[in-house]
Amino acid sequence: MQWGSAAVAVGMLALSAVFLVWRATTPAECATVNAVAAQWSADGVFPDISPSCPLTPGASVTEVRSAPAADRIVVDELTDPAASVTLPLQPANLLERFASAWSTVLFVVSLFLVAAYAFIRRRTDPAAGALLLLASGLLGSTAVVIVGMPLRFAFDGWHRWLMLANLEVSYTIAWGGLLAFAVLFPVPMPMFVEHPARRVAVEAAPLGVLAVGAAVLSMITAAPIGSPPWIRGLILVQSTITVLSLLVGLILLILQVTRLRQNPDAIARQQALWIGASGAAAALLVLAFWMVPQLVTGQTLLPPDAIGVPGLLFVAGLLVALARYRMFDLDALLGRTLVYSALSLVIVIIYLGVVGLLAAVFSTGATTPSAVVGAVVVAIAVNPLRVGLQRTVNRLLYGDRDDPYAALSRVAERLTATARHRVLPAVAAEVSRALRVPYVSIEWWTDRQRPAAVSVGHPPHNDTGCYDVPLTYRGEHLGRLLVAPRAAGERFAPAERRLLSDLARQVGTAVHDESLSAELQRSRERIVLAREEERRQLRRTLHDDIGPTIASIALRAETVRQLAERPLAQEPMTRALDAIGHDATAAARQLRQLSYELRPPALDDRGLLLALRDQAAALRPLLVEVSAIDLEDPDPEPSNLPAAVEVAAFRIAVSALNNTAQHAAAVHCWVRLVREVSRLTVEIDDDGMGLPADFRAGVGVTAMRERAAELGGDCLHGARPGGGTRVRARLPIGGD
Repeated sequence: MQWGSAAVAVGMLALSAVFLVWRATTPAECATVNAVAAQWSADGVFPDISPSCPLTPGASVTEVRSAPAADRIVVDELTDPAASVTLPLQPANLLERFASAWSTVLFVVSLFLVAAYAFIRRRTDPAAGALLLLASGLLGSTAVVIVGMPLRFAFDGWHRWLMLANLEVSYTIAWGGLLAFAVLFPVPMPMFVEHPARRVAVEAAPLGVLAVGAAVLSMITAAPIGSPPWIRGLILVQSTITVLSLLVGLILLILQVTRLRQNPDAIARQQALWIGASGAAAALLVLAFWMVPQLVTGQTLLPPDAIGVPGLLFVAGLLVALARYRMFDLDALLGRTLVYSALSLVIVIIYLGVVGLLAAVFSTGATTPSAVVGAVVVAIAVNPLRVGLQRTVNRLLYGDRDDPYAALSRVAERLTATARHRVLPAVAAEVSRALRVPYVSIEWWTDRQRPAAVSVGHPPHNDTGCYDVPLTYRGEHLGRLLVAPRAAGERFAPAERRLLSDLARQVGTAVHDESLSAELQRSRERIVLAREEERRQLRRTLHDDIGPTIASIALRAETVRQLAERPLAQEPMTRALDAIGHDATAAARQLRQLSYELRPPALDDRGLLLALRDQAAALRPLLVEVSAIDLEDPDPEPSNLPAAVEVAAFRIAVSALNNTAQHAAAVHCWVRLVREVSRLTVEIDDDGMGLPADFRAGVGVTAMRERAAELGGDCLHGARPGGGTRVRARLPIGGD
């Protein structure tokens, strides 16, 4: 439990309670002073004066003396040193003062109740202790500000120090609590988690600055400690601390939100968003209806005693963030609150600017026409402003949900401007940025039936709650796009789902291109491997078979030459010559087989059609019919085919026929060659059992497809109408 924070908070509330008890039991005059720099100066004290008070408005009081009557005091005014004013003493009516500041009381009390609730529920959380310091300091100092201090205690006595302790010390400690809360909630910054003493330093920093400021003030000013000029300087120091604390707190909040954008804890992001957005909305409303009009016209648009009402927005946002109860269903409400708060401020500024400008240009008495013109200008500008602000806030909260063209354009730019191997990661990052989501994954299947994926961010547990968008290209299912919601339990709006569908089409194109590129690379690798394998086989055949055979022929020929010089060597010479003939025949057979592997000789001797018929005849009892149609020549034999096309067509057809004979259990098979202007189509049909349901391409089928792909064509396997299997290979032969 954060006993230190609790003790300080109780001390501040006790200090305020002592002041309130003293104030309630002490008769007061019609003038009070407070911690406002303008009320304290070297010329005296400028008190707040009630309407029925005999003091001159704006008078500076230099001395307060007791009157002969016990229920009166005598006040000396600087405006007329010779004149003194006697003020009656009356019982203090604190309830009336609190009632006049009802909105401020409501704000600080509700903030304190929320802080107390958080502290009770989360006793071990340092952030709860920091929030309790903030709320207790504001509650105690605000209560003292509302009731004020009677004028007669402004120049002497311990009462001034009691008031300053509440208004300066407690108020400053409250800002220390604000800074500590900013660095601890919703997720403590690492530097403060590792070193808890730094949190204490942050909490005590404003109070330390106040102490240093008071010491420096005592050294550089000639006024004695506790005099009106010295109190004025102390108030200015405290005001500076207030401004700096608010600026630093804002910076810390921005750092928290920025840091939490990539944090896997979606709840923490929502908590920071609720606190920041509700605080911003409250500040905008205060500026729009109180501060800006007060600066421009000297009057507020709404009653001054209602200035604490916007602060209730912040308290509500804080309560939602702390309780974490149904916080995700109210994002739209929060976004609209920000929009209309900012819109109110802009409208007030435009209206006051137009009215003031027209009144200054024409005449000071032209108030009504100026107001009418200002209202017209506001009416014309309000809708474009609202649309622009709504778009800005939606972009901050939801990304490009309302501007799908921008998201699609950026994804398209990524597709064209990013290196091939980085396209899909860049597209995933762009989708995450477009919708402000914490996790995006692109999954697809390779030709080896193995999943591949790229992702951005941290996935939720087991992808629970992710929105699944299928990735397709021309009707082919390629994979899926997984997008995690911004927070657990949140659902994407219809506009977001439409945008994801549009993005999925572009992502599907990218996945298709990636698959094609990967397949092309694998095909190149297979071609290189096949080429090297062929070279190795050629080298092995030449080195291990043909080479030794030719060397043997040479040795045997030398043996024959030596035998020829000897008489009666007829029989050994005959055996040597027989061996030479045998080796020469074997070498010729091996060379013929090698040349056949490079290019079937039947293609050169008999042509493609007859060569296929010869192969078909060897497959009996399978009945194979081979036919050809040349759409460019009445001759049925496809003519003028490139050598590579002839070899590919022959190999594919022979491989398909062998598969049919071995696996299809077919009776008939039909081979059909169709020559077109720029393409040769090879069709092999059979009446067998057809392809199995779990058909997967084996070595032979893969080799057929690769032969077609090497020429820029394709080879497809499918069911034949009427039963059986159909293999169709389309091979380009030139032209387009």
